Amino acid sequence: MQIPEEHMLFSLDVKSLYTNVPVQYAMECIEARWSEVARYTKIDKRSFLDATRLVLDSTFFNYRGVTYTQTFGVPMGSPLSPVIANIVMERLEQESIQRVSAEQLDMVIYRRYVDDCFCVARREHVDRILEIFNDFHDRLQFTVEKEEQEQIKFLDIMVTRKEGILEKTWLPKQTKGRYLNFISESPNSHKRNTAIALVDRAIKLTDAQHRPSAISTVKEMLKCNNYPNWFIQNVLKQRVHKHYNGLQNDKEVDETKYIPTPYVPCLSEKLQKILKEQGITLAVKAKSKLKNEIFAKLKDPIPPGQHKNVVYSELIHANGIDHLYSICKEIKTKWRKVYL
Repeated sequence: MQIPEEHMLFSLDVKSLYTNVPVQYAMECIEARWSEVARYTKIDKRSFLDATRLVLDSTFFNYRGVTYTQTFGVPMGSPLSPVIANIVMERLEQESIQRVSAEQLDMVIYRRYVDDCFCVARREHVDRILEIFNDFHDRLQFTVEKEEQEQIKFLDIMVTRKEGILEKTWLPKQTKGRYLNFISESPNSHKRNTAIALVDRAIKLTDAQHRPSAISTVKEMLKCNNYPNWFIQNVLKQRVHKHYNGLQNDKEVDETKYIPTPYVPCLSEKLQKILKEQGITLAVKAKSKLKNEIFAKLKDPIPPGQHKNVVYSELIHANGIDHLYSICKEIKTKWRKVYL
């Protein structure tokens, strides 16, 4: 579409989304959309809401003998948190956009990815649109970034307005950073996948006229991590052919059998060749990871006698135990009615 000259590109971003999602409001959003949720579960509405509340309130952890709990928002690291945050964001944008329309503010483009929103509106309306989004809830506050010299960075893309038309170019966060090094003791498949991921992003996230520059950036990034030129050219040739000449609808069912094993230099490569003849793919994985050496030691270890069937050994308040027990007892009773 043609972007008028009097319009501006800008982005909205929520400050610390997960830790500021209002749990009580999230529960109200789920209840309001229960007709959609009910199609995918056999659990009754009350039990489902209680189970969801139980997960969202389970933010306890021990560190150096002290029990902590998250004071606000949804638990970090929980697979439920992104879903809950997205439900709240959907409600926020629906109500906010309705207000924008009611006040006849000219916002011609609105796109969102999690908590990052890309917008185009008249220059004089941008500040008012920000106020409307910030009025939704005291904890969910947005920051705004406006275009400079007809350009704005959104996620990993630089969006440029050229003669009223939007053009996009892949803009990685780091061009000389560290990726999986080619001389590291890692499976060749992992190194190849690293190169493929970078090449694919350069091709998919960049308009055709800017792809040569994006691919040159990928080459420099890989060379900084000791990838040889023949390896880079091989990956480029394969991926360019796939994206430009591959059949989009030619999807075959993958019937390959995979066997996951730790990676052993030289031995794993020989096993891969032997098993490939039998139609089996050896999926190798690194034995030692940085997170296992550093981040796994940030929490106190659970005593051996308490490992089995233990969620948390202690809660902060005595009434927390009673509340937790009553919820579990009620949910367990109703689940038995459904499944047994």
